[in-house]
Amino acid sequence: RRRPEDDPENQEIVRLRMERMSWTGIVNTMNQYRREEGREEDFTTASVYGRFVRNGPRIAIKKGEVGFDPKDYMYLRNPHHHLPESFKVQPTQNWGNGVSRKRMRGEGNEEQELKGNIRMKMEAEAQKAALETKAYSELLIQAVNNVNAEYWVTVADEMDRLVGKYFEPLACEKRY
Repeated sequence: RRRPEDDPENQEIVRLRMERMSWTGIVNTMNQYRREEGREEDFTTASVYGRFVRNGPRIAIKKGEVGFDPKDYMYLRNPHHHLPESFKVQPTQNWGNGVSRKRMRGEGNEEQELKGNIRMKMEAEAQKAALETKAYSELLIQAVNNVNAEYWVTVADEMDRLVGKYFEPLACEKRY
């Protein structure tokens, strides 16, 4: 059994969606491919969407794409045909009832709101003691290996950003 990121159908679904084809268009295209191969046409909008969400990141990693976020392509409805939720107000609702009130700066609760978003620093001695344990030492090695494995992909991505042309990571590594 092949891995999901190696499945040509999954790769085609991701490619079509990245070209901004609608979910229905992808379903029709994929079912047409299956019809031509003499296979059952059982793709639905939900199945195509599920395959994209589950396998899109894996396919991007396999291709060496940096910064792929499936959320950029996940919306189901055509945004031009539907109003955003914030514009839908029922006649019985009152404006400013606090249920969906937008938070404003300067309300005095910034510290509480930012509490979970700020990295908590450890004291130097606590860091040293933690990193000397076997578990943290192994995790440190794993973190360094992960960064090293992605290093030349990141360099190639930065070259693409600076120059506007894609260079293979291996070519950058050899030249450096």
